[in-house]
Amino acid sequence: MHRDITKRHSLLSLTRVAFCSAIFCSSSALSANADSLGAFVTSDGWVVSSDRGFNECGTVSSPRYGSASEIIHDPSHNLSLFKFSVRNAVALRPELRVAEGERLSVIFQNQSGAGLTVRNRRVASTTGAQGDASYFRIPHARENRNLTQFVLSSDAALVGVVSGWEDNRETARVAKAGYIALLLASHGHDFSVNSTANRIQESLVNIECGPETGDELGFNEFTLSAFGAETWARAFTQLYQEAWSSPNSAALSFVDQVYGDRVRYFGKNLSRAAIADDKVSFANRWNYRSYSLREEELSITCGSARCTIEGVNDYFTFGSEINRKSSGIAQFSFDLDLRTLRISREDSSVISRTGADPEGMFLDWAQSTRNCATGSDLACERSEYLEVVMNAFGYCVSSSRPRGRLNEIIECA
Repeated sequence: MHRDITKRHSLLSLTRVAFCSAIFCSSSALSANADSLGAFVTSDGWVVSSDRGFNECGTVSSPRYGSASEIIHDPSHNLSLFKFSVRNAVALRPELRVAEGERLSVIFQNQSGAGLTVRNRRVASTTGAQGDASYFRIPHARENRNLTQFVLSSDAALVGVVSGWEDNRETARVAKAGYIALLLASHGHDFSVNSTANRIQESLVNIECGPETGDELGFNEFTLSAFGAETWARAFTQLYQEAWSSPNSAALSFVDQVYGDRVRYFGKNLSRAAIADDKVSFANRWNYRSYSLREEELSITCGSARCTIEGVNDYFTFGSEINRKSSGIAQFSFDLDLRTLRISREDSSVISRTGADPEGMFLDWAQSTRNCATGSDLACERSEYLEVVMNAFGYCVSSSRPRGRLNEIIECA
């Protein structure tokens, strides 16, 4: 990543910047050979593609639709999204869930650009809970690696975009479309346009990387509509856990962005500044943290203006300065104001100080480590951070290479 033209935005970047570590809206002084294949995923012109060096482009354009007016790069998931000036595009419909064993089709343009090739695959495994902003894997040889490959269900719903390969080069890693849909919904776009298999060709668009023009690419921020509120609330909750399981600089930046001016905070009516002080005090005391949702115990109820989220997590915290550690199971609840996209109420309590399940921490470390291997400095920082938490609780990594595999995690000698 070179020069950032526009502001840094995050996975939770909606009306305001939050958890500034995942998404960038940028252009660069360098030009890269990043021509690829994209697909419309909204009817108003948003295109998704694997990030094949697009973060080094000065401009991104399509021979048919001209230059992109907005660019979103997500290096942690190896994805890029581009906004073109087009209405009523034939859009693929992103699906939020995918299951192990599900039969899927992989679509990519052949080397000559003369047509499309389809491969049938079954989902081999998933990372994280179904429907989250994570990955799944499919058996897939490394073919035509410079072009985006789309993974679709039998009814032409987009379930993911190939974003990388595993070490054996016979398994493709796919970014789930639930994440793509969330990202686009967060910017106020309706992604529910239906399509059928025989119209896939109309959804595809060639993307070209060009030199810098000197014009800065803008980024328009939107408020979230009630559409997709439960989806957003679920992802917000998952990403809150991720943010709070990150180094203090990222965690406290996130906290600073997601609370309302006044919040019912553990039974008291507090200002955002008072909440920030409380979070800083906690984060400084317990400066290494891992929080993992128990998906099966998450409850979300949404109205037109507010979602109430209740759930349970496993936590592991370590204070390096005080040389203390704490783990357990906690329950939490908060209200998310859909008009401001800020928390308006929050409560939590410890259920048990024993019996915390470390599996979520292990999965989080493994995914961050694999993302680190793709060149994401932010993922590398988070991988190292989580490894400190693991070490504090007696879990070590058995080898240094390849990293990111769960079977590497052993009890420390």
